Amino acid sequence: MKRYAGPQVVFHVHLMKTAGSTVNDSLMDFYRPVSRYVQAETMMEAAHMKASPQLLFNLPAKRRDQLRYISAHMPLSAAFRYRDESARPVSITLLLRDGFERAVSHLVHLARQLDFAFSYRELMDDPVLGEYFLSNHQTRALATCESAWSEWQRCFDRILFLKLHLETPTANFTVSAVTESDLARAISDLPKLDVLGLQSEFENWWRRCHARVGWPLAHSAPTNVGSRKHKRAAPQIPGSVLDELRERNRLDARLYAAAGELLSAR
Repeated sequence: MKRYAGPQVVFHVHLMKTAGSTVNDSLMDFYRPVSRYVQAETMMEAAHMKASPQLLFNLPAKRRDQLRYISAHMPLSAAFRYRDESARPVSITLLLRDGFERAVSHLVHLARQLDFAFSYRELMDDPVLGEYFLSNHQTRALATCESAWSEWQRCFDRILFLKLHLETPTANFTVSAVTESDLARAISDLPKLDVLGLQSEFENWWRRCHARVGWPLAHSAPTNVGSRKHKRAAPQIPGSVLDELRERNRLDARLYAAAGELLSAR
């Protein structure tokens, strides 16, 4: 598709628990509401739209033409397709986080959403939560192809109704595994990103976004949306659960190391 000159679009692939709330808070006044994805009448509708590639691509052409900033819990393949189909220039950016740290943070976040009514072990043993969101989720997000978007949306729908999902035995279903070939695909796609960053080097990534896509030089203070909404202290995670999380995220650890090597080479 032939592109025309004009304001670019920034597609921020918001991997959960990788400082995405800090990023969005920092840009709240930078982009006009009409130019942002997601805009919705309710928080539930916004959450559903944020994780659904199909809803993004089903937007009317006029609405898509208004967008300048997309921050979404979507696979990288959705961002690539959006860039390929857009008449405007599109820059794709994302942050990766140490896989074990991200999984620990996400586990606590899920438990906090349920007011710690379920144990960490119960959450880990749930097929959807344990396998899809707490095991190599970053590698999954970077390797998920368009044919697997339906599974992506189905799993995200489960965490939108988290308590109902956990209290409904029939809600459980088997999810696809993350494999070595997924890791290879994810690593091979890292150079295709316009601005890649590591959460541990957030300042460097933010400065590169400032230079590449024109974001403001200053950003807001770090935001933890879960602890901000729920003040109750989280129970300590058992050592056995931590050991299992580390094992479950070995592919993410290798992805993170590959990203670090790429950034160092640049």
